Amino acid sequence: MNLRAGNECVDMSDFLSAQKYFLAEFMQIDNWQSNYDLMLSLANGLCIASYVNGDLHTLLACAKEVVQHAQKSVQDKLVAYSMNIKLLVSQGCQAEAINSVLRGLNKLREAFPQSDSNWSYL
Repeated sequence: MNLRAGNECVDMSDFLSAQKYFLAEFMQIDNWQSNYDLMLSLANGLCIASYVNGDLHTLLACAKEVVQHAQKSVQDKLVAYSMNIKLLVSQGCQAEAINSVLRGLNKLREAFPQSDSNWSYL
């Protein structure tokens, strides 16, 4: 129920309300084993809403939860990774963001050049 309400709030660009809905159900259910898909959807919504709202503490805590519990595939962790990378860039930590991207690509088994000379255009 709160997932649907949170998604509707996101559609209306009301990220403060969306974050409250996602967080309320996320904390209430808190069982990744029996509610994996619901928990992942709530966590992804919560990561996005927290980022937009500038709630870095909630974003980092939620992303950590996703990375710990999303075990079906690397793709299940992409929203958490993406929000973390955006956070790093917004804080001026481009080198760390690039390293995070490269680690993510490696987990996806995608080859990418890692030489510093390839990043000179940044």
